[in-house]
Amino acid sequence: HHTYSAEPARPALAAAHAAGVPVVMCSSKTRAEMHALARRLALAPAPLIAENGSVVWWPTTWPRDAVEADASPDGDGYISVLGATAADL
Repeated sequence: HHTYSAEPARPALAAAHAAGVPVVMCSSKTRAEMHALARRLALAPAPLIAENGSVVWWPTTWPRDAVEADASPDGDGYISVLGATAADL
């Protein structure tokens, strides 16, 4: 917990990848931080839950029926903001 290293999880992540099981990351980190981490861990493309559950992002490659109806296009995916927006705050 001192380094936040993902190294101890690498075997489990590799097993999930080999089995075709997507890993959906969930964190208090920002969406940008989560995208970068997903790329480093070779987890993309898979949905991300960021900012303590306030933001859910799905890649365009994800089945469309899994994406919330009110999700907005966002780069190479769709985003649903469940919490207050920065503008509202």
